[in-house]
Amino acid sequence: MRIKLALALALLPAMLWAQGQDTVFYHKELPPAVVIGGKTKEKVLVRPGSKVADGHATGAISLRSEDELGRELGSVANVKKPFLVKDITFRINENTIPGCVAAINIYRMEESLVNVLQKPIHFNVAVSDSPQRFNLHPNETLLLEPGRYFIALQIVECDRPAFQRFLAKPAEEQDYWEFSMYFTLHLKSSYTRETARGDLKSYPFNMGIAVKGLEYQ
Repeated sequence: MRIKLALALALLPAMLWAQGQDTVFYHKELPPAVVIGGKTKEKVLVRPGSKVADGHATGAISLRSEDELGRELGSVANVKKPFLVKDITFRINENTIPGCVAAINIYRMEESLVNVLQKPIHFNVAVSDSPQRFNLHPNETLLLEPGRYFIALQIVECDRPAFQRFLAKPAEEQDYWEFSMYFTLHLKSSYTRETARGDLKSYPFNMGIAVKGLEYQ
């Protein structure tokens, strides 16, 4: 029996989660080969951190209004040497958002968050009560120069007619598990923001995004 608690992006209570069989999805288009002078070494730029409660604590992104489409959740990374992003991996435990289209966005941080460094990596998240593991590759060369970056997941679209029918229900009839994306909580701080170029808000947990690539020496 699974114990589920309604948990929006505020990452409030943890939820127990019965682990299922992973499904692996790969972004179909790989970036072209890049030749840059100097030696390189493989490096993990962003680590997910340890799982909370041995992987049984779960958080969620829940859509409860039109304004919540576009909200971002991610990690801040410090790049000390030029870094070529190759792989972005994470897992979604369960998804109840029909027609869900999500994206990974990467922003350079200066005095405020500025333009996305590349076209967002869009991908579909199927409705499923089984875990889905994603391994995304940038379509274009993504070389990060030294600096600070915000790497975030964003839900950009869903089945709008179904969402409108859900929102039209009285609050007491809206099941907490509907229009939600669940993920394992990890012990590492993360950040959210409500709108593009909005202020970042810090939270003690994250959803387990890992970013790997090549660091130029």
